[in-house]
Amino acid sequence: MIVQNIVFAEIIRIIYAGFMAIFFMIAGFRMISGLIAIDIAHELQEKNAAVGMVVMGMFICVGLAVGLSVGMALH
Repeated sequence: MIVQNIVFAEIIRIIYAGFMAIFFMIAGFRMISGLIAIDIAHELQEKNAAVGMVVMGMFICVGLAVGLSVGMALH
């Protein structure tokens, strides 16, 4: 019974960490896109590869930072 409670608690922590990571990735993207002087959505619709790579880099960096922060906070 105790092992099942521990496993359940870890599953809840993983789900919580996932939601927090997604939330902070979206918040970070909006914050960074506010600092850039171009319309990212319009440029992506026009299939601008350079803007796509910048967005990809932003998501990777924000995702890594948030993932490491959440991971260290949970353990």
